Amino acid sequence: MSNLDQPEGTVDGGSGLFLRIRKSTIAKVSKDHGDKMKINRKGYPCLLVIVLIFLSAGMSHAKARRTGPTLNNGKKWRIGYYEGGPYSEYKDTMRTLLNGLMELGWIESVKLPELTGEVGKPYMDWLTGAAGPFLSIEAEDCYSAAWDTGKRRGIRKRMLDKLKAGSLDLVIAMGTWAGLDLATGEHSVPVLVLSTSDPVGAGIIKSPENSGRDHVTARIDPKRYLRQLRMFHRIVGFKSLGIAYENTPDGLLYSSIRVARQIARERGFELILCEVTDTITDTRKSDQSCIDCYRKLSRTADAAYVTALTCVDRQLPAMVDIFRAARVPSFSLVGSRLVKKGILLSISSDSGYIALGRYNAAKFGAILNGVKPVELEQVFEDPPDIAVNTETARRIDLLITDVIMPEMNGRELADTLSAAYPNLKCLFMSGYTDNVIAHHGVLEEGVHFIQKPFSENAPSLKIRKALDEAA
Repeated sequence: MSNLDQPEGTVDGGSGLFLRIRKSTIAKVSKDHGDKMKINRKGYPCLLVIVLIFLSAGMSHAKARRTGPTLNNGKKWRIGYYEGGPYSEYKDTMRTLLNGLMELGWIESVKLPELTGEVGKPYMDWLTGAAGPFLSIEAEDCYSAAWDTGKRRGIRKRMLDKLKAGSLDLVIAMGTWAGLDLATGEHSVPVLVLSTSDPVGAGIIKSPENSGRDHVTARIDPKRYLRQLRMFHRIVGFKSLGIAYENTPDGLLYSSIRVARQIARERGFELILCEVTDTITDTRKSDQSCIDCYRKLSRTADAAYVTALTCVDRQLPAMVDIFRAARVPSFSLVGSRLVKKGILLSISSDSGYIALGRYNAAKFGAILNGVKPVELEQVFEDPPDIAVNTETARRIDLLITDVIMPEMNGRELADTLSAAYPNLKCLFMSGYTDNVIAHHGVLEEGVHFIQKPFSENAPSLKIRKALDEAA
């Protein structure tokens, strides 16, 4: 069984154990609990607050439609593919799409080949010989611009010429570059836009509810980055957040800078930005700019939000070493794929990838069964599960949590996390009276507890006491 199919628990992620914690296991905490404490990392560099806040997430279900295999008037459907360049997220998106198409019967159910490193046009070469009786995928219909703007212009023209001529029946536009180039009014061939950070902000689609063009559909999770950043701040309580980004229109979208600025204003923390060069052909220059930025941010920010950069894909081990050495909590925008390799936290994308693959496959099938792309549901939200890298998290010295919480109380939360972190120290707090919280076991001798409301210095004194006694 692959990591993506494994249930809740610990998974060997190659760079420390990867802990998947489901919403049903970790408490949902109301917003009132979210702002309880803000701890400055500079005072307690190993401190990490683990109180998980989940906003409601789910998926809107479209009307039941025929999605199974069919022929195009007795002929195979001819499928095209276009991407801006190699990116690991595209590999995962294509792999789960193909698994979804196998479940629907569009292609034969077989084990997909393992792809490692940077791979352009993932699985498309394999598909040219394995598409089966319903689909035709030819090498000359699959393109990658390799993050070269000059090559991009030529590919866009060739693809549009094919679409205008009706040579293709459906095209997969992978990522923002491809979505912008093909989701236009210059043709009417169905375009399935996948793996974009913000298709509305990029101008690929009109809104989450309506793509704005009959032949275009994309996937969007409108509040994805809002949920991520609010949750990260409530867990860690940082006073400053570092983000490396590319200062281009697309780069601002890939790194969700607009949303980060909104949450910084909302929650009162400082945003520290560092510019990188990312979508260029000179990968050595790109990688060095990334490393330099994250070194700078590890010295100046309390926490780091690791966004959708190709240089992170190539240099992730170096980034993880930087964060661990500086004891800087990190959160991955793209999901648990980076958590398995050492980033501290993210929304768990494992179960989400499987569901997303089925969602994309169902849209693919519905389009080839005659449904207009504009009629298809575009909103698909990430599941509310969290991923934690336990090797990175072993630096955690203290858990701070409320006693009374929905679904799971603070003591149960501490017991759950202590199973993964044996050296975890705990500080419980509550505004309830002793007789209400006594049966939760937090008033016992040796248990650190603080009564709310408390003075400004009280949390720091209690934290120091817990750390000193654990030393």
